[in-house]
Amino acid sequence: MMWIMLIIIVAMALIGVPMSFSILTGSVWYILASGMPQTLLIQRLIMSVGDSFSMLAIPFFMLAGTIMNAGGVATRIFNFCNTLVGDIPGGLGHVNVFCSVIFAGMSGSALADTGGIGAIELKAMKDAGFDDDFSAAITGASSCLGPIIPPSTGMVLYAMMAEESVGKLFIAGIIPGIIMAAVMCLMVYITAKRRNYPVSPRATLKERGEALWRAIPALLSPIILLSGILLGIFSATEASVVCCVYSLFLGIFIYRELPMKDVYKVFLDTLKSSGMIMSLVTFSMVLATILNYNQIPQMMATFAVTHISSRVGILLCCMALIIVAGMVIDVTPAMLILIPIMLPVIRSYGFNTIAFGVGSTLLFSQGLLTPPVGSILYVLADYTKMPVMRIAKAVFPYIIVFMILAFTFIMVPQICTFLPGLIQ
Repeated sequence: MMWIMLIIIVAMALIGVPMSFSILTGSVWYILASGMPQTLLIQRLIMSVGDSFSMLAIPFFMLAGTIMNAGGVATRIFNFCNTLVGDIPGGLGHVNVFCSVIFAGMSGSALADTGGIGAIELKAMKDAGFDDDFSAAITGASSCLGPIIPPSTGMVLYAMMAEESVGKLFIAGIIPGIIMAAVMCLMVYITAKRRNYPVSPRATLKERGEALWRAIPALLSPIILLSGILLGIFSATEASVVCCVYSLFLGIFIYRELPMKDVYKVFLDTLKSSGMIMSLVTFSMVLATILNYNQIPQMMATFAVTHISSRVGILLCCMALIIVAGMVIDVTPAMLILIPIMLPVIRSYGFNTIAFGVGSTLLFSQGLLTPPVGSILYVLADYTKMPVMRIAKAVFPYIIVFMILAFTFIMVPQICTFLPGLIQ
């Protein structure tokens, strides 16, 4: 019966039914056909999101990202980063990465990064004479910093399933995020030298000061969030509300690019996108309940321990499963389905769950760059009018590097646990 449920979910998704309703339909069929207590369905539908305070962070961070996109934050960040690193070989490629580092500290989402600042970056790089495939590749790759550098909606999901501290996971992503940015800048530098890409003129001290002055209100956002969490002023969930209020303040009163008449549209857009995500979370938790009821995670852990003796081997198996899932399923359902299955295995092999959270979140996020489902590829294709597969080919080297980094973060957990350990 389990296989029939999975066939129903896959078949409905293939004919175009939204993934959330495909999961719900298959799950309801299984509960009715198998004789499972039907009260479990109602209980999980209500408690999976409604009983989790941490889950409120997801729609609020999504709202903050939408507000920033509409409120002029992206332009100020881009201009400031251009005055800082535009004159290094690779110029606007480095600007692209630096922008993503800053924007990641506000939105927590790879798609928000691509949609918010990606269009500005791509146009500037095209006008400067960069190849389209290189511009699209670094724009897409750098957006994967969004789910790693705090705040992160992916980390919130993982924390809920692993029963870990959201704040601890947020802090754990800082050093890995910096390492990712440094590696991408190195790749940009090497490519720029090989292809002889142009650099921007060195900005004067006055120009840097003016750009910094205009960007200071935007740059304060991640500082306020992290300081508040680290000092215990507010929790990660409360930080998401603070971020929304501050973003509104910037857009309406400081930059004055978000008219009051557009605020309704911003809230409506967020309501649509967050409603889709939250329904997906809720219905996926019903599926997770069915898997747990049938002890599927425990069976997987027992099978792994019995047949795979190497820690490296089991980690590579988990990574391969995440990568394949990312090619055919969107990030959120992939996380909600696979993480509960993998956690017992990971714990039985003695892996650090915080480090695994950071590494797996990176692997799930790179699924946005892999066809045929990769959402970021289609956003970039729309911006650049390039074929999706051409962009996928250009971004492939970054995907390989991300796999290596994710493996390193999990195998050397001190990279992720050093800062949370200091704070404790």
